[in-house]
Amino acid sequence: MEDRRYTIGIPANNREYYHKAFLLMTLIDDDFYKIFLQRDRIQKDISENNLKSIFADIHFFLIGVSNLKCGLEKLRNTIKDDDKFKIIYKKYINKLEYLDIFRDHQEHIYEGRLEGKGKSKKPLKRPSMLGNLTKNLDYDFGGDRFSLPEAFSLIESLKKEMIEWNLENKIYPFWYIDQIVRVDMPKK
Repeated sequence: MEDRRYTIGIPANNREYYHKAFLLMTLIDDDFYKIFLQRDRIQKDISENNLKSIFADIHFFLIGVSNLKCGLEKLRNTIKDDDKFKIIYKKYINKLEYLDIFRDHQEHIYEGRLEGKGKSKKPLKRPSMLGNLTKNLDYDFGGDRFSLPEAFSLIESLKKEMIEWNLENKIYPFWYIDQIVRVDMPKK
């Protein structure tokens, strides 16, 4: 592969804005990586019927989704005037917040979930359901459900839209470089 050098130009009149946005995009990119790593582990667990690992991997997947949600919220607060990002944000934030409920349930299981209470001490719909995976790959906790395949698809679509948005804004060049490198890399 030929040696390439990449730089990012930060406008002198707004260095702090671009610096913070760049750092947030770096963290968001890491979140996507972690989420996809967990997705692959979950799919492997399913194919091997590894019930012991699958619930731990679902939990770590949800932690990644929660971190991604937080990163997107911070980015929205940093780049307030970007209408295209606002559209992406509004399209995905409610779904990410819904998935975050399941992370919260798992992490606070000893703080009321065992007693059938959710966040703010509200009763769970199904208090005895403290984590179940259906044959359709729906994850159920306390009577709330989400589809693992739909959650995976949601994150894939979000990353695709973030890449397309970033190609126009050029806040974070590594996604663009990642696309170039994949195309340029020789096949083994």
